[in-house]
Amino acid sequence: MKKLFYILLILLFSENVFSQVIDTCLVNETSIYHVINQQENSLLFWEIKDGNIISENPSQTDSIVILWNVNPGIYELSIYETTENNCKGQIAIVEILIIENDFDIELDIPNVFTPDGDGKNDYFTISASHLPENYIITIVNRWGNKVFEGDNINNSWNGKIKNKNCNSGVYYYLIQYQNKEKIETKKGFLHLFR
Repeated sequence: MKKLFYILLILLFSENVFSQVIDTCLVNETSIYHVINQQENSLLFWEIKDGNIISENPSQTDSIVILWNVNPGIYELSIYETTENNCKGQIAIVEILIIENDFDIELDIPNVFTPDGDGKNDYFTISASHLPENYIITIVNRWGNKVFEGDNINNSWNGKIKNKNCNSGVYYYLIQYQNKEKIETKKGFLHLFR
């Protein structure tokens, strides 16, 4: 599953800008960083030399979401502040250590789900020890007709096709994903009970 790190940096205004490694992330992992600034009504700005800013200031001016789709290494994240008196300055440079995914990904695939609306086991949900890349799942009924397809492990099947309930019965899944340098394939069956 996609991990979100919530790092809290308490930054005090000073003439010295500091730099330190504050986080370790995997390649293609997403992180949330949050800063508490000491100046009232000030605005914060973020700058990264690499990585992909998914959402700058998603809910408040002191947060950022970054997808670290970079090669392994140390990357700088700079934070600038502008006060209500229009004083601008860099208040911090923090370093993020990005490491390669060097472990096997294990999937937890259930074989039964009950999409009956009772709030318990209503979705066919697959979990993973780590977020798999190039993930694709296809689910078919016993006649081979596709009932579900997805490319994100966080999207679960609700037991419907085109907003209509699928019948109780046996369905078959095929999952492919990248595990280190190879493509893994998992296939099997699941029972849908209503």
